[in-house]
Amino acid sequence: MNKLIAFVCLLGLTVTYTHAQKLKKTKVTEEITMKLPESFIVMSDREYRQEFAGYRKPIAMYRDENSKATFGINTALTHVPAGTRQTFVDSKGKMRKHQAEWSVNDLKMMKSLYKSTILRLHSDVRFKQDKVEMIRKRNFVVLEFVGVIKNEEKSMIGKSKGTLRQYSYLMYTVKDSKIYIFNFTCNAKRLSRWKKTVYDMMHSIKMK
Repeated sequence: MNKLIAFVCLLGLTVTYTHAQKLKKTKVTEEITMKLPESFIVMSDREYRQEFAGYRKPIAMYRDENSKATFGINTALTHVPAGTRQTFVDSKGKMRKHQAEWSVNDLKMMKSLYKSTILRLHSDVRFKQDKVEMIRKRNFVVLEFVGVIKNEEKSMIGKSKGTLRQYSYLMYTVKDSKIYIFNFTCNAKRLSRWKKTVYDMMHSIKMK
């Protein structure tokens, strides 16, 4: 009987663990509000430099208190120097060119660009979502995938340090001549814990 009770309790804990975590409405910037897990805290400048040395600081960066899961929001200008064109490989493997400035009407083309970048930077990629989706009256590129970061496959001295599979949920949109990038990442082993929570997070994004 005691073993049965213990098993039922363990099963209950497991089910609770895989459910979505409690979210709280957060004003990220004057233009962006969304719901974030209560376990998320703002990443300090020091933590960011240690974790993402060499990368430009985003407009917002959070981390989970109890794991290495991170969520960041960044922006990029949609224009490049006059007269230049961006090239990318489309979904059919053909090289394409695009004008220097993106708009919300170019999201499908943008999806091809970012998807080709993901495939270049990762190996053994498995896409779970690859689409343009409307969320709260705004269209977003949605790229959800599991893959191995190529520069993580070897250490600095060239020795293998094991395969690190990473789960990523990326969303992109264009607003006021800027590309907004929403990026959640965690170890792929934690996917069952975060999948429902991340879906709820991303679908709560509201932009003015």
